[in-house]
Amino acid sequence: MDSITHTIVGIGIAGTAIGLFPSLEGKIIEVGIVAIAASNLPDLDVVVKMISDEYYLRIHRGLSHKIYFWFIESFILAGLLFNIISISFVSIFMISLVCIAVHVFLDVGNSYGTQVYKEKWYSWNLTHSVDPAVILLFLTAIALKFYVKGIFLIVSIFYLFYLMYKRMHKRYIVKKITEMYPNRLLDCVFPTINPFKWYVILENEDSYLTFNLIKNKPTKLHYLKKSKIDPIWHQILKENSAYELFLKQSKINFSTINSREDMTEIIFYSLKYRKKETYYFSASFLIVNEIVVSQYVGWCFDERKRKKKLYF
Repeated sequence: MDSITHTIVGIGIAGTAIGLFPSLEGKIIEVGIVAIAASNLPDLDVVVKMISDEYYLRIHRGLSHKIYFWFIESFILAGLLFNIISISFVSIFMISLVCIAVHVFLDVGNSYGTQVYKEKWYSWNLTHSVDPAVILLFLTAIALKFYVKGIFLIVSIFYLFYLMYKRMHKRYIVKKITEMYPNRLLDCVFPTINPFKWYVILENEDSYLTFNLIKNKPTKLHYLKKSKIDPIWHQILKENSAYELFLKQSKINFSTINSREDMTEIIFYSLKYRKKETYYFSASFLIVNEIVVSQYVGWCFDERKRKKKLYF
């Protein structure tokens, strides 16, 4: 999920902790600092993005989200804050551990997913990374904290029901799409920022079809002809780290090739990530004399930015 959601949930956990443990009464600011910091700690790897997009993609939601690392992160945070705020080491550690565990649980619910154990990725593919319904739900918990006892637990149960609803709705959508397009293979159905809208990817032998589905009505349809790349390009790229990373992140993609004189630009676009008319997760390669001289892999909404990254 996004940092706003994690922060709001962290505040909710802080309020619950204060209500449950008398030793924390009157320490709302201190507990809030711990909970907010811990709720966002697993995503601290975002600082690596300033150095390299490719390396960031390799580590994001990896080590920092794995179960055994929850305890290490909690211990480090408790060690850093123990002498700064007036809360016991054990209390900081336990609050941090709960916040980090909830952080990972929320990430598992969305389409990007996360690593929880070893190298395997887990994703229920039910919520968007920024889900207004989830944000509103936990904001309600904060607003009612002083009026309803155990509100965070109640809201957490509502969140589980929301996931169940999304799962049932998704099953219904899959069935409906299969009936609407019997001659196409359904690749994926992804949640969007609108809880009632889904993003769909279909394919047949010749093309891909992507669209948004609202109230069983397809909108913003894209037909993309499948492109065949000369085996020589695959041979050149097969040992390339950025190409390997892109294929690991995106199983469904299409490509474009632009050649002039001895220079060739190959772009692979992931169909999984679409905003309006743009497929914004891509891998670009500049090849001269069958040697990759420049490459870029990552999220890019602006074609000029992608060109700038690729052409130095």
